[in-house]
Amino acid sequence: ALQFYWRAMLNEPQNPNHQLDVARTLNEMGRFEQSNAFLMPLSRRENKLRGECYFLIGSNLMGMQEYERARDALHRA
Repeated sequence: ALQFYWRAMLNEPQNPNHQLDVARTLNEMGRFEQSNAFLMPLSRRENKLRGECYFLIGSNLMGMQEYERARDALHRA
């Protein structure tokens, strides 16, 4: 799935949904820091996706055992 989403993102780099798909897949693979590397800038750029970005950031932080930061991110979702 990651390769599919990665190709879609490369073909349409301005499409924020492809970036979100890559970040979501990285989250599911346990690659939390890489996922957040996509989500942090995306959350600042895309108002429509901000809630979902912060939810995934919170999930990533939980996986990284950064519980206080995770709580803060989830409150922003």
